[in-house]
Amino acid sequence: MSELREQLPTLAREQEEAREALADLMHQIWGGWMKYLFSKCEEFNGRGYGNHIPPSWADRWTRQMNTPYADLPEQEKDADRAEADRVLALLRKAIWPRESK
Repeated sequence: MSELREQLPTLAREQEEAREALADLMHQIWGGWMKYLFSKCEEFNGRGYGNHIPPSWADRWTRQMNTPYADLPEQEKDADRAEADRVLALLRKAIWPRESK
């Protein structure tokens, strides 16, 4: 029991570091999506914001968000797999640091 108590501060620190790294990755994923989203939008007020999503993209994203992953075409699954790979890489580094080098 005393060994576990000695390890708790290290485990807590490692979990907090993993949490922060995962939060950073999620922010990067979200930021990447927003950049992509705005690249597909049409600016309508001349100020660099207030973008309009063209109907073709809105239709595509509505279809995708309402389709279960298992029913997506392989090309669309590949985009989700790429994001999953980013999360897995981070988890491998946090959980199995010796094996990820």
